[in-house]
Amino acid sequence: MTDDLEDTVLPFWVRDDEPEPPAVYARVYLDHAWRDDRIESAWRGWRALVDQRLVPLFGPEAPAPYIEEEPTAARPLARVERDDPSGAGIIAALGCETHRFADGEQAFLQVYAGLGADRGRLDEVVEAVLDVLRDGAAGVDAGYGELTVGRGSPPRTGLDIALGRSAADSAGAARAALRGYEWATICPAELADRIDPVAGAFTEIAPIAGGGLLLRATQTINGWTQDAARRVFRSLTPVLPDGLPRRTSAARLTRVVFADAAEARAGRVTDLPIGPGPLPPPGPDQVSALTEFVSQAMRHGWLTTEPPDESAPEAIRALFPAEMGMGLTPEGQRQLAELLGLDLPDST
Repeated sequence: MTDDLEDTVLPFWVRDDEPEPPAVYARVYLDHAWRDDRIESAWRGWRALVDQRLVPLFGPEAPAPYIEEEPTAARPLARVERDDPSGAGIIAALGCETHRFADGEQAFLQVYAGLGADRGRLDEVVEAVLDVLRDGAAGVDAGYGELTVGRGSPPRTGLDIALGRSAADSAGAARAALRGYEWATICPAELADRIDPVAGAFTEIAPIAGGGLLLRATQTINGWTQDAARRVFRSLTPVLPDGLPRRTSAARLTRVVFADAAEARAGRVTDLPIGPGPLPPPGPDQVSALTEFVSQAMRHGWLTTEPPDESAPEAIRALFPAEMGMGLTPEGQRQLAELLGLDLPDST
């Protein structure tokens, strides 16, 4: 399934004709993030797990952090990043960080691990990151969590994008409806009893200390096929939000089932379409809005000669491919993301 994935920095040891090495991401979402020092306490456990389980994957000579920011009372955000340009270890890049969104009411902790030159070690990295997700969710009463290969579009989930939901709305209702589903998903305690144990949907359903479940779809990440996603959808139908997901240019949604969970609960769904497909052409309003944005970008100096890098949302990178030789300033990207309805993490 790694041919579906992207969003990693291309190390120097990767030849131009090779695909980018995969990176594994895990996130735990905390609602009411402002309450009782939740971010700081969760971060301490999160970083300890990363140091213990993932830093050794660099090999005997782990690189020192080139960014190391610990949370403070005035700024409860944190980030630690390491990089080994040689690619000699199992991983070549590692980061852990916190983000706030929805005006600081919501937050998530994220870890990512980029593979080294030996791409055959993906399963080892996935298992190590899964251990961090499982243990990092313990005791923090997470509203949601997930493990993906490829960055995605946090704080929105793939299902958020398909349903056209903002991250704030989705996270605000996380204990009433599950925000999404991935190869590994954290389900909050409030929804755990409503999951339908469809045979074969999960290879692991593990209670999390403090409440909630870790749901692992298949034994390995390569088993996370479209059929596996359909089985997970059927099992999670009782707790998924109502609404018909739709394909969109904002992201390649390779494991979202394009069926209405409410219709499925009522027994009115027989077909479970999944995977990329033809997108509807932009309507007149969208064309007009993008045309106006280009005019604004020219007036305000938001256009550059540098294409967007991997940190930009996929929808923006699709509008400004590298061969175009053009891009947007950070302010231009922010303005376009707002126009497209993309939620960007608050990292300040």
